[in-house]
Amino acid sequence: MVSSRILAIGTVLILASVSILSYYYFFIWSKENWPTSTPEEQNVNPDKLDEMTEWVENSGAQIDSVLIIRHGHLIYERYFNPNYGVNSIHILHSVSKSFTSAIIGVAIDKGLISLDDKVVSFFPDRAIENLDSRKRAMTVEHLLTMTAGFQWDEWSWSYDDPRNDLNQMRSAPDPYKFLLDKPMAAQPGEQWAYNTGCTDLLTEILRRATGSNILDYGREYLFDPLDIDDVTWYKDDRGNYLGGSGLALTPRDMAKFGYLFLNNGTWNGEEVLNSNWVARSTSPHIRGTGIELGLYKGQGYGYLWWSLPEIGVYYAGGRHEQSIYVVQDLDLIVVMTGSVPDNLSGIFPVDSYLLLRYILPACGYNDTRMLECTNNNLTLNYPAGMYLRYAGNASFHQIIGIYSPEILILNWGSLQEAEAELNTDETLMIFEGLINWVSSIEGSDISVGDAITIKNNDHNAIIQSFAIEVSGVSFEGINCYWFCAETSRHFILTYIRPEGSLGQKGIRDGLQGYMNAVMCH
Repeated sequence: MVSSRILAIGTVLILASVSILSYYYFFIWSKENWPTSTPEEQNVNPDKLDEMTEWVENSGAQIDSVLIIRHGHLIYERYFNPNYGVNSIHILHSVSKSFTSAIIGVAIDKGLISLDDKVVSFFPDRAIENLDSRKRAMTVEHLLTMTAGFQWDEWSWSYDDPRNDLNQMRSAPDPYKFLLDKPMAAQPGEQWAYNTGCTDLLTEILRRATGSNILDYGREYLFDPLDIDDVTWYKDDRGNYLGGSGLALTPRDMAKFGYLFLNNGTWNGEEVLNSNWVARSTSPHIRGTGIELGLYKGQGYGYLWWSLPEIGVYYAGGRHEQSIYVVQDLDLIVVMTGSVPDNLSGIFPVDSYLLLRYILPACGYNDTRMLECTNNNLTLNYPAGMYLRYAGNASFHQIIGIYSPEILILNWGSLQEAEAELNTDETLMIFEGLINWVSSIEGSDISVGDAITIKNNDHNAIIQSFAIEVSGVSFEGINCYWFCAETSRHFILTYIRPEGSLGQKGIRDGLQGYMNAVMCH
């Protein structure tokens, strides 16, 4: 960690139709195989896909598989990891959440659960602590949208850290009581906070409402209708199914799930999911600050689905680059699995990059709204408290070397709360750590200027200029630290531009504007 007093985030971002009625394709399905086609036959540019293949093979990004389905045909299928193949199941991590959502939707459609059901009503056998009016008002819908309002922190520490709330919950003798006992931080429905515990709790609500566990219920109403036979759903040590992360499937079966949603809940002409549920669960119920993850600014969150209405995409996403993308207007499904290490995945979402850089352009998607996602001038802000281990030397070197960005912003983010701001010496020690980290990269050269103090919106800030050359690309930039007395929170940011493009004054002005745009309270 950079300092014992703070816990930082590490993020880096560098980036550069015809609708077909999908019910037309239901008759070409067979249990064993997807219908196949060439990219050209489905109006997809094969050169772009070849470029993507070359990038994955040469980047070392550890993508395990990529599947593309266009107009109901499998047009691209690559298994880059020799340990995985067509018949290999892959852990889906948080993609499991979207399956849990669908299975809950079945129970709702059958009248066994209601979106408006109060969560506490399912647990009359629990003496729930911290039970106030807010907790009594919490509904099933709040669990689905991750707006339950619990005091919960899943992102400040790694998942194996004992301070992580999800780690604590899954290690507790009674995980569901652990979550239900948590104090409330907000009125349900008002504040979004990523909470895998809420999804685990939904599996217990399903069991209590239906008398069946999520795997058996899912087999009957979801997996069997889709001819998905090879299903594994992992449990915790007490035998509870992990609704937020425990599912494992083959990539082809993942694609079936995406195709079901593309077809509004219909499979081979039969309704598996209510079309209203499909539309409602994939629409953004929450949007804005706190959920701007991946490569996308202002994305939304539905019923355990991410949504990108500006570019017509919704997706299920999981750690280490597991994903199912659905693009309705392009009649397109994209599935990816990966073993991407945290030191790359956390700062550079490879699956999102492949989708935006190669796959959507290959399908002729040139909507100008995508420019926000694909040019080289974006910044990525993770929620407060993400841990620094996401920032790895090899990843930074790889990204700089391959992409030569026009702007690179390392946002070390919103730091752990503290009572007082750091003094100049302490701040320079942090800057030195960042500089040493970059300097340790092979082929890098860096020079550092003097630190000065500035005032920004009543925040005392310390900035330090520097120049850097990495892989033959020259940049100049500024490290910046400031403290928000109102919230007792620290912020650290590094702003970098190509050498000579703005000069130090221009960079400082750009940094000032960026600081003004950051909402720190």
